[in-house]
Amino acid sequence: MTETESSVPCSLGDWSTWTECPQECLGGSFQERTRVILNGSCSDPLYERRPCNSTQCKVCTITYDTYVELIGDYPPADGKFYAIVCHS
Repeated sequence: MTETESSVPCSLGDWSTWTECPQECLGGSFQERTRVILNGSCSDPLYERRPCNSTQCKVCTITYDTYVELIGDYPPADGKFYAIVCHS
């Protein structure tokens, strides 16, 4: 680095928007954003990362009883009774 470069104050661009989180739930995913050096020599971070969507996914099960309770005793075309029940 030359003396001229070291005398130029650090100037950074704005942070980019956070990337979308790749998963809707369960965590283990991260969002990222970046920025660039516009001028000078900078020691500030150019990259940030944060965890996202750490909420518990809904657990869905198929039950016969719930199907009968919700829509009566009418079987679907395959003759089987299904209901999807989701819990947080």
